[in-house]
Amino acid sequence: KRNPFLSIVLVIAMCSMAGMPLTAGFFGKFYMLSSIIEQGYLWLAIVAVICSAISFYYYFAVIKAMYNTDGNVENIQLNPSHLFVLLVSIIAIFVLGIAPYIVRGLFIVN
Repeated sequence: KRNPFLSIVLVIAMCSMAGMPLTAGFFGKFYMLSSIIEQGYLWLAIVAVICSAISFYYYFAVIKAMYNTDGNVENIQLNPSHLFVLLVSIIAIFVLGIAPYIVRGLFIVN
């Protein structure tokens, strides 16, 4: 409530860490889990998916607490360089979530 842009950035970052589709975090978890399964560790992938589901609860508890504050708070002002970095970060989260092949070739060696 103190800075709507900053809160939206935090929500998007938390959703990415939770592994929501169309974010970079989703494909990070997808590639990790597919690699674990290819190596024959299905049990470990199941544990990772369960832990990821549990993490949704904790991430969204933070988001809920962020929006359930008193209305009598002063605004947070960010300088333009901080706004630029946050905007670039959010764009990167969505670009890598929609088109992960952009950087996939940098880290996967055939």
